[in-house]
Amino acid sequence: MPIPNLPYAFAWFITDGQGAEQALHMYRETFRPSARLDKPMATLCVWALAADTDEQAWHLFKSRARWRMDRNMGRIGPMLPPDQAERDYSPAELMALDALKANALVGSAATVSNKLRALADRLALDELVVITWTHDPQAQLHSYELLAQEFNLKP
Repeated sequence: MPIPNLPYAFAWFITDGQGAEQALHMYRETFRPSARLDKPMATLCVWALAADTDEQAWHLFKSRARWRMDRNMGRIGPMLPPDQAERDYSPAELMALDALKANALVGSAATVSNKLRALADRLALDELVVITWTHDPQAQLHSYELLAQEFNLKP
């Protein structure tokens, strides 16, 4: 008995999107309707951070940037507050950091929602799932509240 096709979810937040387009293409190309699902259903799970202003969001992003750069070097530790997160980066790390920033879903609620909508349109997504982790649970909660308001969802 063939396995029925199911919805597909890609963890963009793990790879910063690397491989997403190929995986979604492969899923859609090989999808076959079943009793459970008559057409492909693609979901992306992204890391996003909204704050009251773009500047505040990028300040908070320093924590994630440091954590990612350290993780890439095999150093796993807690997410530090932004004021403690800065350190000297090697030239290679600076290049990686620039790429991380260029693809980051960070900013005010309007900025982030525009980026999310553009990403969803570009990849023809059915659903986006947003996760946010920060050094501060209140900043995390506020990010979710801002995005919920932006998308007219109940926080």
